[in-house]
Amino acid sequence: MQTCLDDLSETLDPVSLQKLADRLNRAGDGRLAAMWELVFLRALGHAGSVRHEMSLPDGKQPDFEWTISTGGLPIVVWGDVTTVSDASLDEKNPVDYLSDEITRLARKSGLNPNHFRYDVRGGRVGEYSKGVMRLTLPTHPELQKIVKTQVEPFIRALASKPGAPKHFACSQPDASFTVDYDQSQMYAGGGHTSYDVALSLTNNPIFKALKRKTSQLGAAPADAVRLIILCDADCASMSRKHVSTGQHLSRAIAEDFLRQNSSIDLVLLSTVRSEGGDWARRVELSPKFDLLTAPAGPRSARAAASVVAAVKEALELAVSIVPRPVLEPINAARRCMERGYSIGMRGGYMTTETGTIKISSRALLQLLAGELTSEEFLTAHGWNPAEAGSHGTSLFRQAFKSGRMIKAVKVDPAQDDDWLEFDFTAPDPAFSPFVAAQTKGKADA
Repeated sequence: MQTCLDDLSETLDPVSLQKLADRLNRAGDGRLAAMWELVFLRALGHAGSVRHEMSLPDGKQPDFEWTISTGGLPIVVWGDVTTVSDASLDEKNPVDYLSDEITRLARKSGLNPNHFRYDVRGGRVGEYSKGVMRLTLPTHPELQKIVKTQVEPFIRALASKPGAPKHFACSQPDASFTVDYDQSQMYAGGGHTSYDVALSLTNNPIFKALKRKTSQLGAAPADAVRLIILCDADCASMSRKHVSTGQHLSRAIAEDFLRQNSSIDLVLLSTVRSEGGDWARRVELSPKFDLLTAPAGPRSARAAASVVAAVKEALELAVSIVPRPVLEPINAARRCMERGYSIGMRGGYMTTETGTIKISSRALLQLLAGELTSEEFLTAHGWNPAEAGSHGTSLFRQAFKSGRMIKAVKVDPAQDDDWLEFDFTAPDPAFSPFVAAQTKGKADA
């Protein structure tokens, strides 16, 4: 990301670049949108000339004016980079709130949250062409009342009354779910109907996100190609590979949008593909792009086949330098809401039979910088005997007491943090007791 910012210093003016950096540094749902915009502005600049947020006659400022050369006349593309998520669907289906409250109340009552499981059902609502899936949960304020008056007493009773029922069922017209308590269950569980599937081609987050951008490009020059780059910010219909009959993926939705909106010529869908992830392989992430063109019937004359082919070729060159993702959109969206920085690998460590110790580079730097106290550092690793659950004495203290000096320190690079690998000498007489050497006979014995 920083490399992208550095590269854009030759394309964007200092004020625009600083605004982009500020958006990246600000926690919230706008941060992921800024990331996608950043990587695409840099990518488009790799395959053409980019101008950022130029004003149109109606005062709108699309994200880019992109000029590409095809060996003949230049082709000008006006466009916007935008994101789509299921946030509006999550708000209407507050199952995460229910799950979090069960965990909170279990801990408050001294129970193990891993022994609880919830189940929420749902179904299709609305007329067929505009129907959506909806869980049988009320709005957030109403669900809060149910949790307070029904779920909390159920969990409190489990802790205070040995024979209390272990099954709770809420059965109301707009609220139907169950909560079960099973001490033999090793992990917390929960299930619910998938409410983030698109049953309608128009009543879904993707179509609405595209529709919102039509006015942004409405005043673009008549002969300029108009492109919307739609990026995944945790939208299930963008990342799903398969759906059941009657459900739609992003490609079908975008194609229907282009059929209905001749003012837009191209839509580039951008998400993250995950491969692997079984017991033998780690998950491999890579960007996934899908360029869609308006069908021949409603397509504007400015989007002739030769123009579309040239834009497609330039886009293929552009996306070839989009950085490899390190998180899937669902996890990235959550991380973008967090302030500050993650703790990296603080508290993690590894040892070998030869006495080598690996710890987090960031944790040690924070200790040396005074951002972590020695007690906090030891507790994070489980080396503080004064703390409950401690694993015992610090491995470094053991080396110190044995008189072993640090012989070498090596950096072992890792994502978001690095391991520092410490290698030690044999006991050093410079700060450990002298030891009488054994005779050969005694050593053999």
